[in-house]
Amino acid sequence: FITSKKAVLNIQNNDHYCFGYVMVAAFFKPQGSPVLPSSYPDFKNVFNWDGIEFPVQIKQISIFESNNNNISINVYGIEKVYKNQKMVFEVVGPLYYSK
Repeated sequence: FITSKKAVLNIQNNDHYCFGYVMVAAFFKPQGSPVLPSSYPDFKNVFNWDGIEFPVQIKQISIFESNNNNISINVYGIEKVYKNQKMVFEVVGPLYYSK
């Protein structure tokens, strides 16, 4: 559903830095496979992460936006629901909306 819209990039990782990876992916063209963190600059050197702990919680996004005032972030989610006895996904949110 959501991948068919080409609206999501799932960067492969085994750590808690998903938010950092997706932020550099939003601003930089990959220098290799778009799903690998190594294809992007090190996010720690690109943005101001003061006051941010990983994994990033939604309540920390406003801190990130304040630290990086040229960035606005909106967060949506997806939910499994059943319609006509068939499981489908629906977009929910916004869970966070930039001010």
